[in-house]
Parts: sequence; structure tokens; C-alpha cells
Amino acid sequence: MKKIIICLIIFMNLGQLAKAQVDSTVLKAEKLFNLVITGEPESYGYFSKDFQEHLSRAQVAGLEKQFLGMFGKFINVDKAEKFTKNGTDYVLINTSFENANPLFSLTFDKQGKVIGFLVPKLNLKSSYKDPAYADRTKYEEKQINVEVGKFKLPGILTTPKNASNFPIMILVQGSGPGDKDESVYSLKPFRDLALGLAAKGIATIRYDKRTSIYKEPVEAGQDFTVRQETEDDALAAIQIAKMTVGVDKKQIYCLGLSLGGMLMPRIASRTADLAGIVIAAGPARSLQNISIEQNKLASAQMHGTQSGLDSAIAIVNETRFKTLGNRQPNSPTIYGPASYILDLNNYNQTEVVKKFKGKILILQGEKDFQVSMIDFNLWKSALKSNKKATAISFPTLGHPFVLAGKTNTIADYQTLQNVAPEVIETISNWVLNK
Repeated sequence: MKKIIICLIIFMNLGQLAKAQVDSTVLKAEKLFNLVITGEPESYGYFSKDFQEHLSRAQVAGLEKQFLGMFGKFINVDKAEKFTKNGTDYVLINTSFENANPLFSLTFDKQGKVIGFLVPKLNLKSSYKDPAYADRTKYEEKQINVEVGKFKLPGILTTPKNASNFPIMILVQGSGPGDKDESVYSLKPFRDLALGLAAKGIATIRYDKRTSIYKEPVEAGQDFTVRQETEDDALAAIQIAKMTVGVDKKQIYCLGLSLGGMLMPRIASRTADLAGIVIAAGPARSLQNISIEQNKLASAQMHGTQSGLDSAIAIVNETRFKTLGNRQPNSPTIYGPASYILDLNNYNQTEVVKKFKGKILILQGEKDFQVSMIDFNLWKSALKSNKKATAISFPTLGHPFVLAGKTNTIADYQTLQNVAPEVIETISNWVLNK
């Protein structure tokens, strides 16, 4: 049976679309969802002809078993909301299952037929376990707060026991309101990195992202950009590292994953305290180009409709502006307010990274379907004459640097596993110059 669940791109945030009032479209979406989850054949009539050309009645009926198999017993619909963008209606349905709280997104055409039935967010209930390479006898953890102005972010300082003059690494999250462990489904890559590096004698600082704690993540009168979302807090964490007893102040490093990796050059440009940076699965291209690539891959894998793909690409392309023009800074886009994507549209990470004088480590999983080897090779090209730059890829690993599965989709992240030991070895050897 062909699967039609499309796990949307990590950068795509439909929650930023213009909100509208609950109406008959929401009722229709809830009705369809209930028909699908109970395996009722009536559900097939809710889909457009284009959608039906790609999926048979039997395949749609099979979604019941597919969802129950992935998420466990269905409990209820928690909330349904309608959003409208350029005349296209979307309904987001928050649900509860035994093992997950998936968010479903339904897209309607002008005739009120469904042209997209997606799962942009799974929210699997965690079954995480500490990695085998973690050794509790070798490290200790301390609760800290990373503070910038009125914003206070809970964090953890992990240090090697009975050590002095040790290196320290600040961990910077990817897109979205991530927690201090950078939790994604059953994975906690930042906890893995912290425990793995501690066993090698390297301290770390990790903390909750500002947008995971505060609904209003900027001071009054400020426009929201990645500076407030990510950069300022990373710089505050670097200051904590400098004041930590036992830290070698000449051995302060910063690792960014995904969007955090993309921002590493700019964070480094704002401080003289970093000995080196690690760009882990960091986009070297614009978010729009990566978003389109991700949508094309997901659509091809899951047999999405061409009209649904074209609609998604059109929405992404609307965000390529280099000036606000007639827009207000807080005008919504799929990436957040216009001020946010404008900031990134005017940032060239592969040029900024050339100005950094410290050590640089580029890491990439070759099975990564979210940030690809295209980006890895662009970083390598930008740094080809830099003798302090090292680029290493891992043939079997995906975006969170865990073993990639056969599906090559976000469903891979459901597997209970940890950051691969070779990644810990690579980072620690680079820091310790082995």
C-alpha cells in the first residue's frame, strides 16, 4: 500500500498563516478526519479528483490502519483551526493518540475539496534513553539560566568531574521552539552530545530556546529576527562559559545544528571569544531553496498531488523579498514575521564564514533529507583555501546525526536511538586536536 502521509519541512510553519474564524470548512475537516480514522469509505468523496487520481479508494481507506499503527489508539480531536493564504484554505487539526499527539493539515481547493492531507508535526511521546557512551562517573550537571535582559532561559552546564583547564562547547538549536536537549520525537541529540563530550573531558552548555519559553520573545518595540531568537542567547551562554570555574578560556567552542549551524558564522562574527565553531547539518543555501527541495522530496516519496506541491512552492517563493516594501515587520509569513525572514534573506553565511579566523568543523549526514550534501559541498567550496577548516560527512547518518532508516523521512526519527558514537569521536578529537 502506498503511503500518503507527507511529513512537511522543518522550516514550514503553517501556524504563521493569517488566522480566520471557525466555519463550515473546519466542520468539514473534522468530519473527514473522523471518517478517515474510523475507516469509513465515505471519506473518499471529500478528496479532489486530482487527489483521487493518485490514490485509490482502498488506499485512502487504509489510512486508518496506517495512523493507528504509527500513533496507537485514537483518543480524540483536541482542536481544529482554519487559516487562509492567497485564497487557499487550510485546517490544522490537533489530535491525541495513545503514543503521539500528531498535528494534521488539510488543504482545500476553491470547490471545497481536499487537495492535501498532511502530517507536518508528529509530537511522538518520548521513549528516550541515555546513550551507551554516557558515563555518569565522569561528569556532573548543574542547572543554570542563560539571561538576556528580561529573558531567562533554563539550561544545563555539564562538566567533566575532577578536571581543570577543560574545553567547553555551547550548543545552539535549529529552527522552531526547541528545548535544551533539541528533542525531536524519540531523539535528544543535544543531551547525547553533552554526555558524550563530557566522557571525553569536554564541558557543554545547553539551554531552552527563547521561543520555547516566551510567547513574546523580543523586547517592546523590537522587530523579531534570528538575532533575538538565537544569536543574543548564544552570546550570553558564551559569557557563562568564560566565567565557569575550570574552563580554559582559550578553548571555547560553539556548535550549531541545522538553522543554528547556518547562524554559526554570524554568531562568531559578534564575539572574539570563540576558538572554533561546528556547523552541523547547517544550510549553506537560503531557507526557501531548502524548503522547496524538501517539499519536492516529500511529495515524490508520498505521492502528493502536483497542485498541492505547486501551491506550497508558490507560498515559499513569496518570502524571497530583500526589503519590506509595503509590508509591516510583523506581517505573517510561513517562516514567522516578515522581519524574521527579511533578516535571513540578507544574510550570506558562506561569505561571512570566510572571515572567521578560528577552527571550523563542518559535519553532515549523507542520508540527511532536510539539509543535503549540496549544502555540505557549498561549505567545503567556500572554505577550500582555509587550512583551519575540516569537513566530514557520515555515509549512514541523517539530520540529527543518528542512523537513517529505510524510509528516509521524519518517520526515521521515531526509532529509539542516540547520536552515533563516531560523531562524538569526531567532535572530541577535533576539539582536543587528536
